[in-house]
Amino acid sequence: MEISDEYIEKELLPLLKPCARPDVKRLAISYILGMTGDTQGRTLIGEKLKFVEAILSFAADEDHVVRKDALPAVLMNLAQVQDVRQELVSHHEDLLQNLLPFMSFAPSVIRRRGIIGIVKNCCFEYDLHSVLLGPEVDLLPRLLLPLAGPEEFDEDDMERLPPDLQYLPPTQTREPDPESRKMLVQALTKLSSTRSGRAYLKEKNAYVILRELHKWEKVEDNLSTLMDLIDILIADEPQEGMEDLHKVEIPLDIAKKFEENP
Repeated sequence: MEISDEYIEKELLPLLKPCARPDVKRLAISYILGMTGDTQGRTLIGEKLKFVEAILSFAADEDHVVRKDALPAVLMNLAQVQDVRQELVSHHEDLLQNLLPFMSFAPSVIRRRGIIGIVKNCCFEYDLHSVLLGPEVDLLPRLLLPLAGPEEFDEDDMERLPPDLQYLPPTQTREPDPESRKMLVQALTKLSSTRSGRAYLKEKNAYVILRELHKWEKVEDNLSTLMDLIDILIADEPQEGMEDLHKVEIPLDIAKKFEENP
């Protein structure tokens, strides 16, 4: 059955209102999860501000966020839509901050992946990197902590790290899920695609965490993704006019090689 705008407004939206029964809301979220699994469904919902606001308000209920895995997955799917990313980062910084602790929620790898996926998708909004890295969200320590191990650093390196990453205990462990680690690195790579983002990661000495992760990581695909990020951070700054890497046009011959060897 084709889902129409009218169906979304009249049938689904009321199920997410505060007055709806909790079990009805859970069923609605599960249904929406299925809808947002493809481009058409998430675009249809993501472009409806009323619907996005209802889902974000539902997500703001911390009790539901703690208990349910479906909601983070829905938000991760919807965060592939630019309007949703803009809405989440620009107008729901508090919600985003409330979600971030669940990036290290040990009991559920599904929930961790969902929250990390939301964050990674939000990093595609290059004009909002200053919000993500600024005090409103303070994203960098949240991305780096699951990638950090119990290694000790010299005083100079330690003092340059964000406070949350200084003097970690010997019991500190890295994110055990390879896919989650890869998404964390991909989010950092997106943040490094702008000159200001790279400068901030360098200033906060993110490299030393990534260097130790590279020694520890065993998954080849993750190592390749990680090396791409490390290369960006240790390379000389691009020439004038090419500082924002996401704006640089790739020559056709190189683009063709990427297509032939994905």
